[in-house]
Amino acid sequence: MRHPNQPPSQLPRLTALCLSLGLMACATATENGEADPAEAASEGAEQAAENSAETTAELATTPATPVLAFETAAFSPSKPPLSADAIALARAAEESNAIMEKWSEESPAQREVERMRLLHERILELWETSQGITASLTITNPGDLPISFSLGGDAGILLLEVDGPDAVPVRWPGPVTMEFRIGEIVTLNAGESLTLDANDLRHGQRQLERWLLAQPGEYTLRARLRTIPAGDPSGQPIETNWAETTLTLPEPPPATD
Repeated sequence: MRHPNQPPSQLPRLTALCLSLGLMACATATENGEADPAEAASEGAEQAAENSAETTAELATTPATPVLAFETAAFSPSKPPLSADAIALARAAEESNAIMEKWSEESPAQREVERMRLLHERILELWETSQGITASLTITNPGDLPISFSLGGDAGILLLEVDGPDAVPVRWPGPVTMEFRIGEIVTLNAGESLTLDANDLRHGQRQLERWLLAQPGEYTLRARLRTIPAGDPSGQPIETNWAETTLTLPEPPPATD
């Protein structure tokens, strides 16, 4: 029994208010596209499946990176080791390289400019010297899709590194033109290979660098191809693995009287 002075109960009114607010919240959630936890989990699983499918499809349409391997690296017995004169020129080439590195940091003195001119004249004589060395490499497409890339020129560059008793790097000392040469466009289908020959260990852009082996002994040769996708000079560069092999330069034949 309610006391005469007791105010009327607010419970029914509060209950109705809460119910009204609850209905409004549900309506607002529906308008905003909010789902219950079970629906959200289902939608998340569907999105993850779609992302996975897109990634798989993207991988399926991305060509594999070419693989480089040495096939042979041989010294022709018909060619003698470097003569004493050629070795002296190799030393001149080595000195030229050192001077060029120095010039990248400071301006050359006049005597260095004159010295370089004389060195270049001698190195031009050396450039055509053949040691009878041929390094053959294979480049293979290991993927399931064709790959097309540049080979040669300024875009498809074979890089050689040589370590051993006396390996001398030589750079082309003459003038070069300034245009960009894309090189040959090569396409390898799935599993196909082609052979590259680095005669006299020439390499780099336009094969403007080479190595000379000035002393007999065992040398380690390492090679890598750096290129770009065909028709896309600004595309992401393609770099193969480093391939490695050894080469033995024989002792010179004994001098005859």
